[in-house]
Amino acid sequence: MIRATFLLLAVFVVQNVLSEDAESAEEESSLLIETNFGIVRGSLEEESVRVFKGIPFAAPPLGDLRWRQPQAPSSWEGIRDAQEFGSDCMQPSSPIGGQGEKSEDCLYLNIWTVSREEPQPVMVWIHGGGFSLGSGSGEGYDGTEFAKSGVVLVTINYRLGFAGFFAHPGLSEEWDRGVSGNQGIYDQLAALAWVQDNIAAFGGDPNNVTIFGESAGSMSVCYLVATPFSKGLFQKAIGQSGGCFNKHPTLDDPLENPEQTEGELAGGGHAAGEVIARALGAEAEGKDAIDELREMEWSEIFEAYQQSGFSLPWRSIYVDGFMFPDQMGNLLGGDGGNPVSVLVGSNTDEGTWLYAGIPERSLEDWKTSVRENTERDAEKFIELYMEDAKKSTRTASQQMISDVVFAWEMRKWAQLTARRGLDAYMYVFSHAPFFPGAGPDRPMGAYHAGEIAFVFNNRNENNWNEDDHKVADLMHAYWVNFAKTGSPNGEGLPTWSAYDPDVDNAMEINASPETITGWRKSKLDGWESIIEI
Repeated sequence: MIRATFLLLAVFVVQNVLSEDAESAEEESSLLIETNFGIVRGSLEEESVRVFKGIPFAAPPLGDLRWRQPQAPSSWEGIRDAQEFGSDCMQPSSPIGGQGEKSEDCLYLNIWTVSREEPQPVMVWIHGGGFSLGSGSGEGYDGTEFAKSGVVLVTINYRLGFAGFFAHPGLSEEWDRGVSGNQGIYDQLAALAWVQDNIAAFGGDPNNVTIFGESAGSMSVCYLVATPFSKGLFQKAIGQSGGCFNKHPTLDDPLENPEQTEGELAGGGHAAGEVIARALGAEAEGKDAIDELREMEWSEIFEAYQQSGFSLPWRSIYVDGFMFPDQMGNLLGGDGGNPVSVLVGSNTDEGTWLYAGIPERSLEDWKTSVRENTERDAEKFIELYMEDAKKSTRTASQQMISDVVFAWEMRKWAQLTARRGLDAYMYVFSHAPFFPGAGPDRPMGAYHAGEIAFVFNNRNENNWNEDDHKVADLMHAYWVNFAKTGSPNGEGLPTWSAYDPDVDNAMEINASPETITGWRKSKLDGWESIIEI
């Protein structure tokens, strides 16, 4: 009897060991994914979320590849570890910039996914940062909650600043298309092409891809919708506080101020590039100047660029006749680009943080400032914003800039999309999130980038209140539903109607969401009357 008991116990132990070994082998197998370039090994995080970090989607843009369009990455033998983020792209040090190592070798992406039987919708996040800061590995962009909600979440890097948006006659000469610049946008296209070729292996559906981003990331989404080269790479787009409809320079436009000796070089890409190249120490012209610059270490280039006194505009995207054959408004307002449904919007208090340096002025000084900084119809804008200015000229100035840079752009995007016969959903985010150091009454309001944590449902348990949790549940669900079906609506959610330009409707997102109409209409109409697209 005792012997029989020991035998049964031994069998039980062996079965458990075998079962655990089988589970361990299955788990290990799920973390090994074969891409077109080799096998990667990810890591397992909470609730079976598999994470793959630092996967190269393009070759390192080093040496002769500096400032070129991205090339395919090299294949590798064996198993590549994908448990650490790749380097951030080159950028100045900043509290809001990338936190990791910075390198020219930075074209990597990251994936969060959960094993499921059916292919899952894919969302590709494009980070903001003024086209000069940030990375896909930013602390706020953890995709765990998206993965748990049934989405394969991808974040990407792209070249920034002078590395990602430098045009020059010598660069245009070496490419048979005769154009240059916009390298950061090409990087984004390369990442999306990689997703098309590889995401199925991670459980994603390449035929159901939504791109989304905030600020410069949202502007990037707008550019990607505008270029014809994105067709087939995604099916839906979400823009958070950033459009692309102000008129852009071409490569061959002259500089606005050809005699300037310092400052931002507004105007054509080629002319600005020649000034920058000379300021960096290139003595030759054309292709030879580019060869000189490629022989320099990036640290040398960056230091020389900082000391030159010149800079490229923060948004140096050019209508080049190739990637962008026309102005973005014409492409999206006609039959160009990649026609997709969109979900777009902005925040009610974009400027409280972003333009915090604007001083409080007297009412007369504010009027003078408006007259000096508004291209035309200044008196009309003084009248439109007078009630705001009587309360605070600082707030009025912040709102003016926010309206033209963000709110007008997002309304224009919704209008153009709807008039093309496609679904557009517009929102206004008015919930005031916690802002470090701003005080318990949250005086920053719905500040720029304040919605990101709610979209990702990355909760701050130390500083969130009940309303924060409500808004996160709502916003995350809307975004996930849109990615899955093309509509943000779902069971238990307030109905969000598609945008109608005649009604000018939007979903106001806060703890008590509701449909609103004509938000800031008179002010946005004022900007509409003077902006050239």
